[in-house]
Amino acid sequence: MTLKETITIIIIILISIITSELFLPKPKNRKPVIKCTLDTVTIYNPTVSQCDDTPLITASNDTIDLQNFPRNWLALSRDLINSKEFNYGDTVYIYLDSVPIQMIIKDTKNKRYNNHGDILTKNKKLKLWKNV
Repeated sequence: MTLKETITIIIIILISIITSELFLPKPKNRKPVIKCTLDTVTIYNPTVSQCDDTPLITASNDTIDLQNFPRNWLALSRDLINSKEFNYGDTVYIYLDSVPIQMIIKDTKNKRYNNHGDILTKNKKLKLWKNV
């Protein structure tokens, strides 16, 4: 391949990237940004001792695949889900140690918790964050 052909291909690729981003359809029904502070964020494992008798089925009726483990699933307390501000499938950002982490709401915490979040993980080491 000649230098001229390579440059032509690069220009075509750049033009297609630029035009595709300019003319992408704008998302409809985009939810407004909601800022809130959770009292506590913890981690949980999909086990009977930490969940219910079907630990691999989330409250959103999604199945946890242990072979292809989801890295960004979050459970919220029922008061937050019932507020209608947050729904299963919503993408949220939580800031842990000032680092934003993108999460998808897939599960619900036990009814005894309020204003809490729980990150699904395989990691057995417990972790807790306050005022997230």
